[in-house]
Amino acid sequence: MKRPQPYRLAWSAQPTLAPGVNTALAKQMTNADQMFETLFRDFGGQAAVDDAAASDAAVFLGYSFSSTTTEPPTGSQIRFNAGYPYSAVTKVWIRDLTLDGLDMRTLLLLQPSGTTLYVQDKDDHTRFARFTTTGAAIGKSGYVEFPVAWVADSGSALPQQQMQIVFVATGGGGGGIGPAGPPGPAGPAGATGATGATGTTGPIGPPGDPGDDGPMGLTGPVGATGPAGAAGAPGPPGLDGGGDDGADGMPFIGTNLYPTLAGIPTTMITSFVTGVQSAFAPALGPNTIIQFAGSGDVLLAGLVGGIRGYLVTFRNASPSVVYVFFNDGSAAVGTKLLPLVTSGPTPIGTGGQATFAYDGNFWILLSHEQGPWLLQPYNAANFTGSGGMTWTVPGISVTDQSYRISGMTITYSVNVSSTTIGGTPDIELRVTLPYTCAVTTSVPIQSLNPGVPIVLSSGGPVAGTRYVRAFSNITGALWNAGATAIVRGVWTFPVS
Repeated sequence: MKRPQPYRLAWSAQPTLAPGVNTALAKQMTNADQMFETLFRDFGGQAAVDDAAASDAAVFLGYSFSSTTTEPPTGSQIRFNAGYPYSAVTKVWIRDLTLDGLDMRTLLLLQPSGTTLYVQDKDDHTRFARFTTTGAAIGKSGYVEFPVAWVADSGSALPQQQMQIVFVATGGGGGGIGPAGPPGPAGPAGATGATGATGTTGPIGPPGDPGDDGPMGLTGPVGATGPAGAAGAPGPPGLDGGGDDGADGMPFIGTNLYPTLAGIPTTMITSFVTGVQSAFAPALGPNTIIQFAGSGDVLLAGLVGGIRGYLVTFRNASPSVVYVFFNDGSAAVGTKLLPLVTSGPTPIGTGGQATFAYDGNFWILLSHEQGPWLLQPYNAANFTGSGGMTWTVPGISVTDQSYRISGMTITYSVNVSSTTIGGTPDIELRVTLPYTCAVTTSVPIQSLNPGVPIVLSSGGPVAGTRYVRAFSNITGALWNAGATAIVRGVWTFPVS
């Protein structure tokens, strides 16, 4: 029996590849040791494993298996022209692009007739099918066809999931293995080679997930008392406290809008309201803290009971979100709130808070801490293309679409992959925002244009719109139609 001579791509020795074949691919095909050993034990026992391990001629590629028995394959698929049992298979179709987005067309077309084609479940080496090519590979539009003859399989149909495929070229038989000769003398040490050139900088990696909040720091020492300030102008009369001469009214400091808090008790309120609150009417005091603990989102539009100089702090102790709306028309005059952002509600996430002061007409925002990042709810309509281009993004393809508001600045993060571009190719892929952009700018992001390796590109907000855009590369080239588009970016910019 002739033993196979496997084309095993390894770090230690690379085969001579045809022009256009990316040699970096060979270095990504070295993590299939278990599959490699299982395959060659099947061919010829331990001796075949030992021989194969010393060779440099096996090709390992990653694809997804489809049970569809017609061509063409799509995405990064491999298909047979007959279902299980695979003894009836005479053709195998393989896409040019692997699951890693690598174009292997040239390497596929180099496989000669008589090559062993081995297909194995990526996670289970006991599930496989093996064929022998019976003719030259045939290049077709986006994929390659192999005429084959069935050799063996694992006795069950392959699952529709990720596969490793291996091409093994069978060499001619020799006269058997002779006995090992005596070890030769050690040769002299070779001269040290010249230092190689520095490699190019790789692309920027995707943004990491937000880290957990750190522990609260220790309270610092009390600072030294500052010098006395200049006396302020006389304040307006205090509120009537019920005494005959009004001496127990609420004092003001100079012309300051806000009352002094010394000696004034804080009113603590826990509220379980949810939904739209156009006339929220808790029992307010001069300094009130309202803690929301309901089971759903709160949409706060109006706060009843304000007296000039009152302070109210909203805290979110629920797993939901409190949204504060700007000058909302559903609220009555004298109860409306004025956060800084006007083009959308100001969010208060779990653990966040916002403080407002009443000026006699409106509740004015003094401070705001959103809390954790908030996920923008998935909506397929939020992903579009410019011109006549379409962009299809399934929910499962959205790894991240989150944001955080601080003052009038938003930080927005997007990470989508395995998306499909259709229609008329154009230059912009767009993601809809919950707020209106105040500037037009562009920053580095990562993009994968179908049929092109992933690159460092650019994109950003457009003033007056509610979307961020992504280009296919830094020159603004057209996006290609296909099913492997990737966009990864983080933008920080002002909103209105």
